[in-house]
Amino acid sequence: MISGLENIKRVEAIDYGGWPSPFDDDGVQYCWDSTSLGLLKTCPRKYQLSMVLNWQPKQKSYHLEFGIHYHTGIEIWLKARATGEDHETACRKAIRQIMINSFGYRPGLRKGLPDNTKTRETLIRSLVWYFEHYKDDNCRTIVLANGKPAVELSFRFEIQSGLMLSGHLDHIVQFGDDPGQIYGQDHKTTSATVTGPSSKYFFQNFNPDNQMTLYSTAARIAFQTPVKGMIVDAAQMAVGFTAFARDFTHRTDAHIQEFLEGVVHYRRMAEFYTRTGFWPMNESSCGNYGGCQFRDICSKSPQVRERFLRTEFTQDKPWNPLEPR
Repeated sequence: MISGLENIKRVEAIDYGGWPSPFDDDGVQYCWDSTSLGLLKTCPRKYQLSMVLNWQPKQKSYHLEFGIHYHTGIEIWLKARATGEDHETACRKAIRQIMINSFGYRPGLRKGLPDNTKTRETLIRSLVWYFEHYKDDNCRTIVLANGKPAVELSFRFEIQSGLMLSGHLDHIVQFGDDPGQIYGQDHKTTSATVTGPSSKYFFQNFNPDNQMTLYSTAARIAFQTPVKGMIVDAAQMAVGFTAFARDFTHRTDAHIQEFLEGVVHYRRMAEFYTRTGFWPMNESSCGNYGGCQFRDICSKSPQVRERFLRTEFTQDKPWNPLEPR
């Protein structure tokens, strides 16, 4: 072994909060979501450290916390509207709950300074403006066969024996008056420009995209809804404003089939890496999206990596694709 990580033991008694482990008896992951699949596609070493060994930064990401509050607010508003509540009542319900949920939230540092774009104030402002911006939206929540509105949907389905996909889909909608225009819908917050000519650089990230293809697949298989693809609703967070924009990313049957074949391939890769005990680095991805959280660890000499891991990271509650939200 040359990784310098072969002596780091997995947590012997991982607590999955009452849910089964997503790994089989041989230690190979059998239930995958967009997060774990994306990690493996990005870098096998990053996947090993995050998913297999369960190393997490001691400093939690405030971007993630902000995004959770934002998604929860939209979920409450959409469900209220889908069940017949008027716009103002739905807004009040959502904002009241997010005010409670976000109590104590503090943004982190961005380039060494407090991030003034993701404060509690900009969170509430953005939700209020989102509700106003889309109150007369031509995206209408569809009703599933079980009679429930298609909002915040956890899914899990098998694509072959011993291999499952799971995850969480924000919304399934009919766009306009044409009943054939059915799409999944996902909400994103970003500091990137989402309006004007330069917005294409943001939206092109979703085609192709691991997450959007998985969601399109899940809508068709798990919810038996013939979606044409995904609608991405983006919110650009800035100090003095929040801008909203929407774009479409389409998926054909051939796209879905190609994706599923890829999942089988990557699962085989994980099985090979598990069997050999060696998870190679993909150095070309180290600087993506502001830099990998493990970049400093992998830059250290192999024989000292474990020491730095134990100093800078913790083995907290593991990510479990089997656990619904």
